[in-house]
Amino acid sequence: MCGVPVKGTAWELAASVADNGDGSFIPESVNVYQDKAYIKGWLNTNNTENEYREEPYDDGYLPAQIVCDIENGKVTHALVYCEILEP
Repeated sequence: MCGVPVKGTAWELAASVADNGDGSFIPESVNVYQDKAYIKGWLNTNNTENEYREEPYDDGYLPAQIVCDIENGKVTHALVYCEILEP
């Protein structure tokens, strides 16, 4: 996911994406619940096939989140979700 393995807690995943990721997602906040976690941030479309340049996101950064499944406090699955790019 974003150039880092999906392991540990949602906080650890967000930190790993921020520190060691490929730059495709920039995390800003983490909300953790019993069986889900949401890492909110920005999807960088500047280095992708589908670069997005529509107002108000003409810088190529779109609001997005990583949705995590949580089991025993650890991330078991994670998926990047961006409402603007969904069909």
